[in-house]
Amino acid sequence: MIHKPINTRPEIHGTMDENVPFYQTLLVVNELIKANKDFDLIFVPNVGHNYGAATPYVTRRRWDYFVRYLAGAVPPPEYQMTSFGKIIEAIGHGSGPNPANDSLPQDYGAQW
Repeated sequence: MIHKPINTRPEIHGTMDENVPFYQTLLVVNELIKANKDFDLIFVPNVGHNYGAATPYVTRRRWDYFVRYLAGAVPPPEYQMTSFGKIIEAIGHGSGPNPANDSLPQDYGAQW
């Protein structure tokens, strides 16, 4: 059940992103400020568009938004995300008719 509409948003940018240049993020930030919108700005140093080793952190911060602004709850502080690699191992990659197993490459999540 949705607690309330989200009136804020996270802006997350990897500083080495080649898909979305830094100046484009600043253009969005500028428009958010002009529109007097609330937002959080997170720069992830030395990572590209996919966030690399910082993916668990970025994922947790996104989930924190869902918990805080949709569920109306307080997310646990500094929660440690479980990597996809560990989840795939737990459910047994390719061991059954689960489409999630069959659609992920075997080394998916190995970067974490």
